[in-house]
Amino acid sequence: MKKYLVVCALACSLIGGRDGLGCDFSAFLGTTSLGTSPSPFGMVFSLDQCYLLVGVTRADGVAAIDVFVNNGTTFLLSHTVPFKGGTAGRLILDPTGTFVLLAGGLWVGRAPLMAVILGTISPLYWDDPVPMPGVLNLIVRASTGRVFVTEERNNALVILREDLSFLGRIPVDIAPVGLAWNTEETVLYVTSQRANTSRAWANTCHAEAGGDPLPGMPPPTPIYPYGVLTAIAVPALTTTSVAAGCAPVRVISRSPYIYVTARGSDQVQVFTPALVLQQSIATGRAPVGEAFKIGPPLYYIQTDSERFTVPLPNSYARVYTVLNGLLSFAFAVPEWKFPREVTSSPDGTVIAITNAESAIVQINKF
Repeated sequence: MKKYLVVCALACSLIGGRDGLGCDFSAFLGTTSLGTSPSPFGMVFSLDQCYLLVGVTRADGVAAIDVFVNNGTTFLLSHTVPFKGGTAGRLILDPTGTFVLLAGGLWVGRAPLMAVILGTISPLYWDDPVPMPGVLNLIVRASTGRVFVTEERNNALVILREDLSFLGRIPVDIAPVGLAWNTEETVLYVTSQRANTSRAWANTCHAEAGGDPLPGMPPPTPIYPYGVLTAIAVPALTTTSVAAGCAPVRVISRSPYIYVTARGSDQVQVFTPALVLQQSIATGRAPVGEAFKIGPPLYYIQTDSERFTVPLPNSYARVYTVLNGLLSFAFAVPEWKFPREVTSSPDGTVIAITNAESAIVQINKF
């Protein structure tokens, strides 16, 4: 930790941070577009806001991290850290902000943040637990350091110890992907994109491809993906599930409600902690990423991915005001092709959105 603080303070002071204590966005314009390596997915700001890390999948099939540096008016690409074959998914920091964790298709990697920032990373830094099929998302429980990982192709949630050694599995519905804690970290919310027809949603689902094609196999038969939201009580690991629209893909929690993007329903669903639906709000086509931007005013943002539209158009992020936990549409922000994930800077000044097909991260200040 001491090394991290010393190196980070030096780096931030060199690039215009406030007295070497961090970086801000006061000189940023309303919209800044950053070119990335191919297929940007998850991303995270360092806690001091001096760096933006973006998970990407290079054209040669190697997952990597693009490291961007805040120079006071924009982010500049410093270098790209390759680490292993596989598709880059969700990218997060551990609760202390000193380690980077990345979901990579079949595995989870972890490395010191400063080794990534300084470009001194080597494959020896990356922990490598047992292979896990379809790893896309992960989340850490701050009180224990345990890592919870979605196994999209094994219909399970994997629990890893802090050192990423395997601890156990929790079976869930088909193709789990979204993860979020409640405020107390006593309930973990999981979205599964598909379930049986007894979970059918009242609204019509868009047909989806039924998953990625396997090597040498024809594309899967299109399906109509009724999905579920599952609440897992921790540490008891008891589960409760409810229908949550068609292909629910992301979930976030902000007391007192839980927010789910239902990609196949073109909706955001708002649930109580008892998993009672409170609001269902229409979005653009195929919503995916979601995040809160702290205020005032407090905003909720979701991306319209347009993922299954042919040809793929430029799209939007939609911004909503929040009153007593419920959403009201405020305005839309133009994005590029396949806007996917969205995250807020630690101080809530800006949001960043990965545009997967355009290989662009857009920084939006409003």
